[in-house]
Amino acid sequence: MNNISEKIITLRKNNNITQAQLAKQLHVSRKTISNWENDRGKPDIQSLNMICDIYKVPLSFFIEPPTKKNKNNYVKNIKSKKTLLNYSYYFNIILTIASICNTFLIGSNHLAFVTPLLIINLCIFFIFFKDLKEKVRNNKLKIIIISLILLFITFFLELGISQSVTQINLEIIFGIMVHSISLTIGFDVIFFTYN
Repeated sequence: MNNISEKIITLRKNNNITQAQLAKQLHVSRKTISNWENDRGKPDIQSLNMICDIYKVPLSFFIEPPTKKNKNNYVKNIKSKKTLLNYSYYFNIILTIASICNTFLIGSNHLAFVTPLLIINLCIFFIFFKDLKEKVRNNKLKIIIISLILLFITFFLELGISQSVTQINLEIIFGIMVHSISLTIGFDVIFFTYN
């Protein structure tokens, strides 16, 4: 894999992206991608930079000749990131469900570790989820409307439940707000980000 065309093919196939999908992301035609991959043309530096952003590789990936060891490490790294992303997504589903259940548990039954775990897992998910900008851009209005509805429902539901059991103070309101926001983001991840 010494030339740019082979590297583009490898990156695209390792990420299960078609020529048409890559072309759309780069704002070029599918034929342009085909020409690059068949060594009938070369991408300009702006397109190479965009490819690097999409696949999370340094520009030096296209410049320096890779060794077999580097290529194998890169492929393993991509697969491990996808595996981690999958685990994070499914763990998010479990934590979001646990967080919903946790809304109704007050006092000694309340699982205080669920919300921090959900927040940590969401951070891990967003670090490895590379298509976030595109997914948000494509669903912006839906995400805003559903997020606001979920945020208000979870906040006022939990506020009502807490008010019936304990005296409400600023610490409790802050905790309810953090829980409501993390729960809303957890739902957004489930419904809008990952297919």
